[in-house]
Amino acid sequence: DNFTLNTPKDIACDSEGRIYVADTLNHRIQVFNPEGEHLKTIPVDAPGRVGIHQKTGEIYVVQEDKMLIKMGTFDHPARRASWNLQREDGKGKPEISRKPSVAGLWLSTVMCVDSWAEPTTIWIGRVDTRPWPHIGGQTLLLTDRGDHFELKENFEETVRRAGLVPHMYTGGKMPRVTADPTRTYVYYERGPAFTTFYRFDTRSREVEAISTPYKTDEIAVGPGGLFYMRSLGLVGRFDPETWQEVPFDYGVHVQPWWGRTLTLSGRELIGALKLFDEPGAKTFQDGIAVSLNGEVAVLSNIYDYKVIVDDLGKYYDTNEYRRVTRLQQLMGYRPMRFPGRNLQMQATVWVFTPRGELKSKDVIPGLQVGSCGIQIDVEGNIYVGFAGTPAVAGKPFLKDTGAVVKFPPTGGKLLGDWATKIPLKEPPSRAPDFLVPTSGGYHRIWAQGALWAYGGLSSMITLKTPSCTCPNNRFGLDYYARSFIPETYRFSVGVCDTNGNKIMHIGRYGNEDSRGPGSPVSIGGDEIAFAFPCFLSVKDGELYVSDSGNDRIVQVLLDYHVAETLRIPASPL
Repeated sequence: DNFTLNTPKDIACDSEGRIYVADTLNHRIQVFNPEGEHLKTIPVDAPGRVGIHQKTGEIYVVQEDKMLIKMGTFDHPARRASWNLQREDGKGKPEISRKPSVAGLWLSTVMCVDSWAEPTTIWIGRVDTRPWPHIGGQTLLLTDRGDHFELKENFEETVRRAGLVPHMYTGGKMPRVTADPTRTYVYYERGPAFTTFYRFDTRSREVEAISTPYKTDEIAVGPGGLFYMRSLGLVGRFDPETWQEVPFDYGVHVQPWWGRTLTLSGRELIGALKLFDEPGAKTFQDGIAVSLNGEVAVLSNIYDYKVIVDDLGKYYDTNEYRRVTRLQQLMGYRPMRFPGRNLQMQATVWVFTPRGELKSKDVIPGLQVGSCGIQIDVEGNIYVGFAGTPAVAGKPFLKDTGAVVKFPPTGGKLLGDWATKIPLKEPPSRAPDFLVPTSGGYHRIWAQGALWAYGGLSSMITLKTPSCTCPNNRFGLDYYARSFIPETYRFSVGVCDTNGNKIMHIGRYGNEDSRGPGSPVSIGGDEIAFAFPCFLSVKDGELYVSDSGNDRIVQVLLDYHVAETLRIPASPL
C-alpha cells in the first residue's frame, strides 16, 4: 500500500515539486507529485530525515540517528556516500535496526542541505549520546565530495578551542533560577538532589558557590528572605546569613537519614515540614512556592502502588509490592479515589500555614505526574502547571505544552476519561477543558472549580503515564499576582493578569550573539533573546529567565511604558 504510512518522520520537496516522505517504520522513502499521486518507492532502512539538493536532485537521508547517506537522484536512486554519525571520523557502518520498537523512537537528529554552497554542505544537529565531556548537542558540517563525505567543522571542538563549554538543554541539567526578593542575589542550581548551588550578585557580578545543609531538590526564598530548602519528603527553613535553621512551630523533628525514602544526610532538623513525596522512577519533585504572607505550597508525586501492581503487575514481583506498600504506610497518605482520577501516577498539592501547620491536603485531586510548577498568592489562590493541553474547539491548543491553571484557596478537581479501575462512566456534558495524548488519540479532561487556564506552558511532557518528566519548567508570580509563564515553543515568556488575560509576550528567538542593545546580532524590539526559556523567577521590577539553550540567565527589567506621578494632598488631620 503506497498511501499507508507508518510513523513518518520527515518530508522534503525537490525543485520539480515532488514530495519525499521518510516513511520510517515502513523502511522506505515515498515520492508523490504535487497532486498526491504516488510516483516511486525508494527502499531504505529506518529513514528518519530526508533532504533534497535543489540543483542536482541528490537525496540525503539520516537513518535512525546513526548514519547519513547520499541516495542518488529520483531517476537513479543508489547509495553513493555515507557518514557514520556514531564515530568522530565517520567511518564504519552502524547496525540499523528494522524493529519498530527501536527505529520508531524519538528522533533527535536534524539535517539541512545547503544546495548553494560550493561544494555542497550538509548541516547535522543531533543530541550526542557519548559520555562526559561530550555532553549536550553536536553540530557538524559535512562536505559532499561525490563518493564520500568530509568533515568540514565540528562546532563542539570549535567551542572548546575558544575556551568555552559546549552546552545544550538536557533533562538532568535543569538550570533552575530563584530571585531573592529582599537582596540583590539570584540563585541557581544545576539539577535535582544537589549539594551546591550558586549565588550571583546582580550588582557586583560576583558568583559564589554555597554548600547546602543537606541534599536539596529545590529552593524558594520567602518574603522575609528566609530560605525554604526542599528535599525528598521534607522542607527545612533557614536564615541564609548564618544557615541556622528557623524551625516551623508545627514542624517535625528529623534525624539524619530519617526514613528509607528521604535524601537528608548529615543535618538534624528541629522543625521541618513533612511532605508526602515518593521517589518512584524520578529523582526530583515538581515545585515549591512561598506566598507574600508566608504560606507554603508544594507539588508532590504520589503513586497508588496497589493500582500500579493490579494494572501493571508484570513489573512488580511480590517482594516489590510489599516494599512499596510499606513505603506508602511510612509516608502516611494514600490519595483518595474517585471516578475519573488517574490512579497510577498523581501529582498532589499541599498547603501549609506560615507556622507549618497543614492547611490543605491533596487540594486539587486529579493532577497527573508530569505537572510541574506551583505558586500561591497572598489571597491563597493556587496556580499549578498542569500537564494537559487546553482544548480549543475539540482540538489540542499545542501538543507537548501544558497550562497554568488557577484555582481558589478551596482548590478544585480534574476528571478524565482514563482507562482506570474506577472509570468516569458519566463524563460532563460540556466540552473538555484539556486533552492529554494517548496512543489512540487523546484523553479528555474536565476541570472543576478552576478560575482560568493559560495554555502554552513549556517545556513539558503531557502523557497519561509519562516515561520521563525531565523536560519541565517553573513559572512565577509578581507582587500583583501577574503570571510569568515560560513558552519554550515560541522562545518567549507570556505575561497574564490575575484573570488570565494575556498582557504581552516577552522575548523572541536569539542565540549567544544577541545579548541586548548593542549586541553583534540585533533581533529588534526590546532586544530580549531566548533559545530555551524554561525556568524563571520574578520579583519587584525584575524578571530572571534561565535560558538553557544559550547557557545563560537573562535579567529583564520590568517597567510601565507610561508612568505618571501624582501628589497626594496632606491629610487635614
